[in-house]
Amino acid sequence: RENEKLRSALERETEQTQFIAARVTSHSPSLLDDYLTINAGYADGVAIGAPVVIDGIIQVGTIAQAAEKSSTVQVLSHVGEKVEIYIPEADVSSVAIGKGAGLWEIQIPESITVREGEPIMSMGPPDFVIGYIEHVERGAGPFHVVRSNHPVSLADVRMVFVLKK
Repeated sequence: RENEKLRSALERETEQTQFIAARVTSHSPSLLDDYLTINAGYADGVAIGAPVVIDGIIQVGTIAQAAEKSSTVQVLSHVGEKVEIYIPEADVSSVAIGKGAGLWEIQIPESITVREGEPIMSMGPPDFVIGYIEHVERGAGPFHVVRSNHPVSLADVRMVFVLKK
């Protein structure tokens, strides 16, 4: 069931989806900043707000600033960053709020059952995986507090792909 919902969500991509390949030239020196610098800019077709992915399906951030030949990627876990998300298995939408250091939190109504390991998707189209539920804190009032982080170590990311608008 989980695989069917995940596959269905990912199939919202269209054949017109195009990506710009870019090399990561630097990572933020502070874990709380959560940004990457890449070697592609507006001369390459990069646009502010464009999703940045790895492996074709995992979104790590969005373009925050673009120069002619370089751009700054604000990572989804940046402190205060808000990302609309969808949890296909629970069939619920919410907002993930960045906490820095690669972490974010999501509040889900207590009446909705979620479990550790469920995928968390960005709202597209196209939809991308942004992580998996790692911890569910129950009994926090009318909401569960769901915690997650990036499914990959951003320090190891060397290539990214920017969605061309």
